[in-house]
Amino acid sequence: MAIKKSFPEWLIKRWLDRFGLKSTGLLCDAINIIPPITVRCNTLKTRREKLVKALEGVSEKIEITNYAPDGVFFSNPKGSIPNIEAFEDGLFAVQDEAAQLVTLLLDPRPGETILDACSGLGGKTGHIAQMMKNSGRLVAMDKDENKLLKLETEMHRLGVSIVTTWIHDLSNPLNGKFFEKFDRILLDAPCSGLGVLRRNPDTKWRATKQSLANCQKRQALFLDKVAHLVKPCGILVYAVCSMEPEENESVIKGFLNKHAKFAIEKGPTGLPFDACSLITSNGYLKTFPHLNNMDGFFSVCMKRGK
Repeated sequence: MAIKKSFPEWLIKRWLDRFGLKSTGLLCDAINIIPPITVRCNTLKTRREKLVKALEGVSEKIEITNYAPDGVFFSNPKGSIPNIEAFEDGLFAVQDEAAQLVTLLLDPRPGETILDACSGLGGKTGHIAQMMKNSGRLVAMDKDENKLLKLETEMHRLGVSIVTTWIHDLSNPLNGKFFEKFDRILLDAPCSGLGVLRRNPDTKWRATKQSLANCQKRQALFLDKVAHLVKPCGILVYAVCSMEPEENESVIKGFLNKHAKFAIEKGPTGLPFDACSLITSNGYLKTFPHLNNMDGFFSVCMKRGK
């Protein structure tokens, strides 16, 4: 199967052990198909039904996402995304449905103080801001200054004004001058990227068993670093674009063993009713390309006690 589907043998073997022959084949096939372009309607500027009309002519077929209330997807656009008028006007951002569900799991509210702890280029930052209705305080943290500069440009395009940036590498001790506590923290941790292979197929040839172990160590470290920044009764959401247990359940079990004040929210309030079917009995949000037609993500919502 590894040769037929064009995947590393070690990866196929672990998927066969976990999913079985049929599901592994379906997973490989889903990854090998070019995915649609999924975008998130910017509700600070428009509504999804108006965005669909604005995108008429961009693609022959435009559909709404199954779970995310602001998602739209299409294939084979007639021009590049940055040149689409609706994009220039800030009416949408490119973001897979699975990534949109992560922010819904976080359930940000207007007026809160929220940290996007590994913000990158700001895909989820923008979503958090629109769910906050551009009201409150939102801190976007990343180690890469260039990414944060691009994030600021993106926030301007989307009409977001509540974001401040913080340059910091969570591999290092937190800046002593920063003692702020947050109502909610999103840690979209660096990972193997094995859940987004349909968008980045070359990743499968770079990933190794050792790289999974290295990612796990860093993810555990980052969770430890941000845990004390959560207010009592606050929310911490951990997310990775990976389906691998080392980066999923193993990280969370290790964190909860060290941090008794935190517990998994098994009935999170932010997800739409239909999306709650993606939550496992243990409270984990899991998505798969072959089952849900979206990227492979793992996310969990944890609440800090008083």
